[in-house]
Amino acid sequence: MNINLTLVLNVITFFILLFLLQRFVFRYVLEMIEKRKDYIRKSLDDIEKLKAEFSQDRAQAQKELNEAKRHALTIKEEAIKSSEEYKERKEAETKKELERLKDKSQEEINFQVEKAKQDLKDYSLTLSFKIAEKILQSEVDEKKHNRILEESIKELDEKGYDNN
Repeated sequence: MNINLTLVLNVITFFILLFLLQRFVFRYVLEMIEKRKDYIRKSLDDIEKLKAEFSQDRAQAQKELNEAKRHALTIKEEAIKSSEEYKERKEAETKKELERLKDKSQEEINFQVEKAKQDLKDYSLTLSFKIAEKILQSEVDEKKHNRILEESIKELDEKGYDNN
């Protein structure tokens, strides 16, 4: 009976120990386990929220990057357009200046031609007066008159004046 009594005492001790553990220890252990589960669940929820925020932030950053690229492209296109307009404006100004210089040169040439014509006329008049004076000073006959004219024409040719 010794074995039976020991067995019964062991069983009673076991149940007492089980009762005491449940009453004082298991409740706290279960509370700690439950708190730990809640903490882990909350941490997992926080991680999911952070993932969602990260995705949103990444999408926003990508959107801003695309917008910055479009803006940079717009600025580049405007710069190209502006430089083309500047180039065209400078070419137009240069053409206008060349036309002005050409017109001024042509006016100067025309002025010099007119001056040369006037000088030729003045010289012709002077020469005509000299010829007339020679004719009037000497007795004029047909042969003498022709000779004076030929000498005057030769004199004009020697000085480089042309009839045209």
